Amino acid sequence: MPLNVLPVPLLRWASKHLLGMGTLFGKIMPLTDVDMKKAELPVTAKEYSTMSFVIVLFYFIFFGFLFFVMAFRLFGQFNLLLPLVVSFVFSLLVVVQRITFPIIRITKKVRDLDRNLVFALRTILVQLRSGVSLFDSMKVVAEGKYGAVSHEFKKAVDRISTGTIQEDALERIAEYNPSIYFRRTLWQIVNGMRAGADITAVLSESVNSLTEAQSIQIRNYESQMKILSLVYMML
Repeated sequence: MPLNVLPVPLLRWASKHLLGMGTLFGKIMPLTDVDMKKAELPVTAKEYSTMSFVIVLFYFIFFGFLFFVMAFRLFGQFNLLLPLVVSFVFSLLVVVQRITFPIIRITKKVRDLDRNLVFALRTILVQLRSGVSLFDSMKVVAEGKYGAVSHEFKKAVDRISTGTIQEDALERIAEYNPSIYFRRTLWQIVNGMRAGADITAVLSESVNSLTEAQSIQIRNYESQMKILSLVYMML
């Protein structure tokens, strides 16, 4: 929990006793349980909003007391209006941070997944063409340096090692994954496995599709940069 200076047991205890206020506070936070799972936060949206309310309340009281003392030292009189206004402004900044924190985590994860996905799939493809099984190929990626892709495949490898069917393990890591390309690729693999298709051909098609999609994104980015450069030179 960023910006949290309270001990975790105290934060959870306060959250339980302020559950009603936290629920009302959660109405201004456009977050769901799915967002929590995508951001890999081990709490529900209701728990997150309640904890966020406790954190915001703490900072409101802290800044209120701090600026009240500063105002009394500067002006030599009790003035509640200025400390309350300043504390409210700082608390709003904390609220914005609490709302954007899961979104930022999801965005970073998506960028990491999309950046390493093609390289990881090519590694699996090479392994399969060399006669290595799909499980061992995923294990190579899980132990490799492919960022969030390695982390996701490690989840699948661990589940398969404990007895979960490969298709079910891949479906579970794709279910709440924030990357559209990652989910689409895994679903193609799972459907191919269940249909008895050649996984090598499925992966090859997926890699070609992802490569083309990345090329389109690069061309779009280049077009945007050309327009921005033209506007900059005109200015």
